[in-house]
Amino acid sequence: MGRACLRWPRDGIHEIARIERMEKILRSWIVDVLEQRRSLLAIAIRQRAKFEGWLKFELALYAEQHGATSVEVEAPTGAGSRSDLTFLYDGKRYDVELKTSNTNWRMKGVLARTRPITKTFVE
Repeated sequence: MGRACLRWPRDGIHEIARIERMEKILRSWIVDVLEQRRSLLAIAIRQRAKFEGWLKFELALYAEQHGATSVEVEAPTGAGSRSDLTFLYDGKRYDVELKTSNTNWRMKGVLARTRPITKTFVE
């Protein structure tokens, strides 16, 4: 029986550590944006509205204010697709794809609306 071995580039461990650091930074930026705009977010939640588009621009502004450069929303990735947010941080490019939770759940105090799951995938 043969064994497969994953070969990392020489700096592979450092690359993984860099990406993990950015994931933590990005999560903290998202939390900060959502906490600072809690009242606006409450309106979206109450109406079961999607807010990913709004979040892209809020996060883009926050990233610029916290050291990111060349910040773009819906930037081409070069693979024929677009990322929600692209920026440079410490000289490295990051392409971010945001996903917000679906809004088809029921909760007291939230409008009883339905959004067929197929519409979510079509968008």
